[in-house]
Amino acid sequence: MVALGDAQFLQPHDIERQRLLAASMRIGMMGMFAATPLGAYWLVRLGEPTWACMWAIATCISALLSKPLATRILRARGEQAAETAERLYASKMLLTGGLWGVLALWQNASDLDLLALGILQFLILIVSCVSLSASRLAFPILLFAVISPITVRLIVTPPPALPLAAAGIVIAALVLAVAHHMLYRTVRRVILRRQQRDLLAREQEALFHAASEGILLIRDEQVAKCNWQGGAMLGTSPEKIIGTRIGQWLQEAASWPHYLEDMHSTFSLGERFSCIARLRKRDGELFFAELSANPIDAESLDAGIVLVATDISVRLANEAALRSSEQRFRRLLSLSSDWYWEQDAEFRFTQLRGTRMGDPYSPLEETLGKHRWELDILGVEETRWAAHKATLEAHLPFSDFTYQLRTSKGDLRWLSVTGHPVHDDAGHFCGYHGISTDITENVRRQERYHHLAHHDTLTGLPNRRLMIDRLDQATALAKRNLHRVAVMLLDLDNFKIINDTDGHSAGDRVLITVAERLRSLIRETDTLSRLGGDEFVILLPVIETIDDAEQVANKITSTLTQPLEIDDRRYLLGVSIGIAVYPDHTASPDKLLSLADAAMYQAKQAGGNQYRLAQLNDQGQLPL
Repeated sequence: MVALGDAQFLQPHDIERQRLLAASMRIGMMGMFAATPLGAYWLVRLGEPTWACMWAIATCISALLSKPLATRILRARGEQAAETAERLYASKMLLTGGLWGVLALWQNASDLDLLALGILQFLILIVSCVSLSASRLAFPILLFAVISPITVRLIVTPPPALPLAAAGIVIAALVLAVAHHMLYRTVRRVILRRQQRDLLAREQEALFHAASEGILLIRDEQVAKCNWQGGAMLGTSPEKIIGTRIGQWLQEAASWPHYLEDMHSTFSLGERFSCIARLRKRDGELFFAELSANPIDAESLDAGIVLVATDISVRLANEAALRSSEQRFRRLLSLSSDWYWEQDAEFRFTQLRGTRMGDPYSPLEETLGKHRWELDILGVEETRWAAHKATLEAHLPFSDFTYQLRTSKGDLRWLSVTGHPVHDDAGHFCGYHGISTDITENVRRQERYHHLAHHDTLTGLPNRRLMIDRLDQATALAKRNLHRVAVMLLDLDNFKIINDTDGHSAGDRVLITVAERLRSLIRETDTLSRLGGDEFVILLPVIETIDDAEQVANKITSTLTQPLEIDDRRYLLGVSIGIAVYPDHTASPDKLLSLADAAMYQAKQAGGNQYRLAQLNDQGQLPL
């Protein structure tokens, strides 16, 4: 069981632990070479020079075996290969421990000699306890091989102080075993944390390069880091930009100190710096870019400045063209499917024009005089609203702000909004103007946004695709760590009545409220997803017993029976729950959902507002 548990921990990607284990092998080899003369000298003092020579040769050969084993475990890829290499090393430690332990069986060794040998063996075990902390299996085998012979001798030829000696050996062995176990767990935690940090660093690096804007890290007026989009914007690769002075990419190289002064003044007020500047590509071409900067340390700009650049040359050209020909813009707009809108300085709609004004997308009387966030909009989280409002308050342009709007026919349509600030001749902010575009078909065809592909647009919960992916991961971890996984399928009782009587809008708000209640009943590590309609799934990735899942089901049924107060209406709901547990009910992740669905149907047939555990027939199949 020890070897199996260790093999499960040693995954193919766990290179760090394999390196640590290989290093401990080399350290152990050098330690054996250092200790061998002491063991040989102990035999010589007993008048056994021939045996001392033979024993020293055998010990050195055993130590030399560590080198090929270290090379093998470094090259091991895959769970089976790493497990085999570690078992071979453990077998080698059995040989090494046996060579040291057999010295205790020497017949002409006095009690004093045995005491000296015991001290030497104890020192070797202490050093090995630390050097073998990367392996759960090797040190216990070495400990067993070393202390077994002396234990046998104490039993066969007990000295007068047998109880004291036996107790000392047992206590020392227990102390070393516990110390090694604690060291092993510490090393394991350190390695896992380092792997998590490395994974987080890789994720951040991927996000850094996936950004649609150019991002540069500036230190001491030099570019310390640049993403791919930044390289493309400047007409070269990021590697050729890193290490260059930021001034060479500005139209005027000497203007950077002035930007630094403005940044320092802005940062001291706790605000974000932004401006429009003219940058220079590698081939000398000039273009306009919108720059925004954030300091790593607002107190000291020497720590670095993160500069985000967006090429706005096309946008500025388009704005100039629009200003020069308003009539042409209107004719173009009349031929498109977009809306043109304007807002005042308080971000309230003042104008709305477009060819779809006769359609039920944005009725004029329900839009004018309101803020955008006062409309019946779906699919925008509070954090996105907060970021959008911050952009408006900063009087910055924005693009591709997407959300869902329900039409009077009950259809959900995706809109993309782009807006630009408007200033009068004196430079005073007057409001915004921009366009809105129906991008529903593009979203459906291309699944442009990752969040839309993996989350429910109404509640923001994970959808079926993301839930299935997390279920596969949870069962894989459960198989490795020997715990249970529970899948709970929930179906609201009497929900159809709400849609039929109060409409889909009320039903949507009920679903959102139910989702919030359910989210408050589970842990952060659990997954709440919406399959569609009024069906939800709760994934409990780590439970000890089936009772844990039943306790969650009891909380859910108790909570959802409480009335929902929405728009001065009071709704009474119930919920039918089906529970399937891995591996008690099935070892197949795909079958867990089918079992939970069948159990939910049984709960529904039994009158609803209750839960049922999944059941299998004698052949291990779902009941009809």
